[in-house]
Amino acid sequence: MFPALSKVALQDLYECMVHQYKVPLARTQERIGRTAVALLHDHAPADRRVLVLAGSGNNGGAGLVVARLLAEAGHDVRVVLTRPELFHKPVTKVKFEQLPDAVMVGLAEEADDAELRDLVRGSDHIIDALVGTGLVGSLSGEPARLAQLVGDGGKPTLSLDLPSGLDAEAGSVGPAVAATRTLTIAVPGRGLTQPAATSSVGELFAADVDVPDAWFAQAGVARPAYGARGYAHLSSLPGAESASGSVPLA
Repeated sequence: MFPALSKVALQDLYECMVHQYKVPLARTQERIGRTAVALLHDHAPADRRVLVLAGSGNNGGAGLVVARLLAEAGHDVRVVLTRPELFHKPVTKVKFEQLPDAVMVGLAEEADDAELRDLVRGSDHIIDALVGTGLVGSLSGEPARLAQLVGDGGKPTLSLDLPSGLDAEAGSVGPAVAATRTLTIAVPGRGLTQPAATSSVGELFAADVDVPDAWFAQAGVARPAYGARGYAHLSSLPGAESASGSVPLA
């Protein structure tokens, strides 16, 4: 079994990264985005048409990094935003402003279900960056509508942090994205390992975002064995053993 943290412990880790270890949020978003692109290229190299669903928080900022990098690599990228005027942090707004002109951007609230359904069907792969660990309660509004449309479309989906709508602590699912793969940040939250989350998480990976060894030692958590591509493959199913019989930890 791999280590899994409570929601409170995850939030403490994110705070430590910024305030104790002085790792800028923009840098963490870049690392997550670059790792997501590497994961996509490793596991779905033929998928050239990518739809990025981005929320207004930190998770959405990482999704915008994915959109930028894929566009720069020659992919056909489209972005659907939920509420761009509600960007929580200036750094996320900067990620939006860095998008190349080639990236087509639309607002979910300005599109009807048929238009969004066509976007999903016309894509080879979906990047779910709607809502992360900070979600309180169930998905509602545009994120809930997008999650439903993605589920109906049946396209391969990579979720950043955790599938949008999944409870980070209990793993219970209301309206939620059903991911093919989930790229969590550094160490998975407890919710990703719960039986109720199995149908939403898919294959589970952890992104190396430069969490210092000192944090792992202080928390008493084994460091995932991140590879040269910046991620660790934790499990094919939440809570399950890897094909070799155990999940490798450093």
